[in-house]
Amino acid sequence: MRIPREQVGVSVRASGSTAQVTVADTGRGIVPEDEPHVFKRFYRGVGAGTHLGLGLYIASELVRLHDGQMWLSTTPGKGTTVSFTLPCA
Repeated sequence: MRIPREQVGVSVRASGSTAQVTVADTGRGIVPEDEPHVFKRFYRGVGAGTHLGLGLYIASELVRLHDGQMWLSTTPGKGTTVSFTLPCA
């Protein structure tokens, strides 16, 4: 039996005084009930398994501390795209 693999893509683009990084996957996505909470510390959504709920929280805090912004878009069953901006030095 062949198990399908998730695809992950990363892109970076500069726009004026900021850089935007986008990470997209073709995984299971995030269910609508979980989406508003994914950047909260220790939030573990549906099907989190043994995950601690810290990854997106830590990433969003690091981006915030560097005067950036982070957001995501997701479609259950099709994948998630997380993007963030950071000021260019």
